[in-house]
Amino acid sequence: MAQQYSKEDIRKVTILQFALLAVLLAVAFVLYYFLAVRPNGTWIGLQPIVKNNLAWLWMLPGLTVPLLILYVFLKLIPSMDYIYDENVRALADMYSLKFMVGYFLINAFMEEVLFRGALQCSIGLLPAAIIFTLVHVSYYKKPLMLVEVFVLGLFIGFLFEMTQSLWITTICHAAYNWILMWLIKTERVQYRQSNL
Repeated sequence: MAQQYSKEDIRKVTILQFALLAVLLAVAFVLYYFLAVRPNGTWIGLQPIVKNNLAWLWMLPGLTVPLLILYVFLKLIPSMDYIYDENVRALADMYSLKFMVGYFLINAFMEEVLFRGALQCSIGLLPAAIIFTLVHVSYYKKPLMLVEVFVLGLFIGFLFEMTQSLWITTICHAAYNWILMWLIKTERVQYRQSNL
């Protein structure tokens, strides 16, 4: 059963989350500028929005492969305890799916600018995917979640290599997060600890 939060609690958490996102987005753009734009002389992945129409074809695997990764993890994991995270549950309980569209787009854009735009362009796909995994500190006690994040980071990094578009990777990343929340909120996935 979903936990109930007061409107005041939700307001405070929302303000804090968006303030943190704003700071992280600013940091991501500073790093992106110094690690990718200055050395290459171009806004890699941001302009033009998509270099060619074929890049948009990558949206199909970009949207389906992460969902297949999620499906495999949900089917192979013997207990939800291995992948349950109270922060994910709280996010699902606090916000509507409509609200999460905007939230996940902003969050995914920040992560894509940082990990694919700045880091992957300067240090490569594998190191960027490893760092992407390591920043998900709330999953350190859930190694299977770290494996899922790493596989997802590798795939999105590959998608960036193929499209050279942070817009496409942002849409795919946000869609993955939103669909996960949809599965939880509609209880198509019983996302709760077994001992509760």
